[in-house]
Amino acid sequence: MELTTFKKGDVTHLDGRLLAYAHVASALTGAAHLQGMVHNGLLAVQGNYRDQRTLAEFFQSEFGLSLERGIEEVIEQSRDGSGLEGALDPDLVRERLRSMKDAAGMMPIPAKVVPLDSEATALNFEGDVADLGFFDDLAFAHMAVNSFPILYQAHYRQQEYVELQSRIDTLLDAPTSASRELQTFTGDVETYLLQTLLPSVLYAKDDGSEAGNAMERFRTFLQPHLTEGDLDAVLALLPIVRKGDTKASQRLDLLLRRAAALHREDFRSLEAIRQSLEKLDSGT
Repeated sequence: MELTTFKKGDVTHLDGRLLAYAHVASALTGAAHLQGMVHNGLLAVQGNYRDQRTLAEFFQSEFGLSLERGIEEVIEQSRDGSGLEGALDPDLVRERLRSMKDAAGMMPIPAKVVPLDSEATALNFEGDVADLGFFDDLAFAHMAVNSFPILYQAHYRQQEYVELQSRIDTLLDAPTSASRELQTFTGDVETYLLQTLLPSVLYAKDDGSEAGNAMERFRTFLQPHLTEGDLDAVLALLPIVRKGDTKASQRLDLLLRRAAALHREDFRSLEAIRQSLEKLDSGT
């Protein structure tokens, strides 16, 4: 992307929505349909690769056409086009595209030509904005706005892939770490539950990975000590306790103490906890 100036956006973290334009010195040469695409010396295209992931989605979203009909339209336009597309035999192009229909999900999505009055107007676009440079000939500008979106898509899909792999690795590592900690834990389970794990869940920030990691550690640690029903009850109490509900807080405390008592096989404490839960439920 060295030949491109990003007027808006971060080249290291692409938005997935692109507006790219080329400056044209003269639009008097070239096919008539190309001349009509130039506005105030600018030839601009727009692509949405965040919401449109396949060629079929592009044709359906932009034109209300099926993949097959969209390909037919492209072929018909190529009959009157210029450059490489116009030089190809439309029947051969049709046969080649049809043979690739099953791989349409991997084909790059075209960018559509859009009118652009000025560079200042481009900055109002919600997404990345790229200036592709100055061209003396309209044909070269047309080549630039057709080819750059394909390169942009490649970088954006690669970015998505890397981010997805990172999220998968995080999800796989979190329970593994918690399970490893449980296997090697030798301290007092009750103290660890009430003074370490529970506060980390109740006071974790909701706007990051901290809350998810804390919840996973809490759930994984409790799972061997509680029945499935008790575990669901504990997790259901957490948002109520956060709101300051005293009764919910007392119940949560007793359920966690019961988990610790089960772990150490303390049946006397289990009976006392059972009675306390009954009193709490009856309001006495």
